[in-house]
Amino acid sequence: YNDKPCACYHGRLIAKAGSKFTSIKAAKGAVLALTDPGSTSGNALPRALFPKEIGGKSLEQYFGRVFYAGSHSAASKAVFTGKTDVAFISDSTLSRVVDSGYMKVSDTITLWKSPPIPIDVITINTKYTSKALARKIQAAFQGMTETEEGRKLLKITTYAAFTPANDSVFDALRVVLAEKARLKKLSKKKKK
Repeated sequence: YNDKPCACYHGRLIAKAGSKFTSIKAAKGAVLALTDPGSTSGNALPRALFPKEIGGKSLEQYFGRVFYAGSHSAASKAVFTGKTDVAFISDSTLSRVVDSGYMKVSDTITLWKSPPIPIDVITINTKYTSKALARKIQAAFQGMTETEEGRKLLKITTYAAFTPANDSVFDALRVVLAEKARLKKLSKKKKK
């Protein structure tokens, strides 16, 4: 579901293909499924970033009803079966639901896609490891696509490749954390 390989996934707002929910505007007042309160792509990211798409409104203000489906798979399936109109899910979960044969890629449309979210980042603390060893470890991971053994291991993990990351890949998560802190501060002020 990614245009090009990345060590990332995206949150997506999906709707059932062929439904009247063909755009964010058309989804106003719709029933929205989130995944669970602890999910980044299925709850935190939409709450922090999506309000920019809907005039600064909260999800509860924009959609007719908002509920937690319990998981990304459950939210995906709820869209497919008509139990919800739209859902925020991760594209990696959508891929697994499609791969399981439950539905086809063409059964849903994407109304919104988040910035990339880093997944399974491997970090090396060079305070305890030499920079030379760190470079060797990085080269080993990045070189996995170049050997048969490496490709077999990648296939087991379902990753296409390991790619280097820089600090900016965490920017979307920083926005989420800042928004959570802002909302927590507002909540404390209201209680006073």
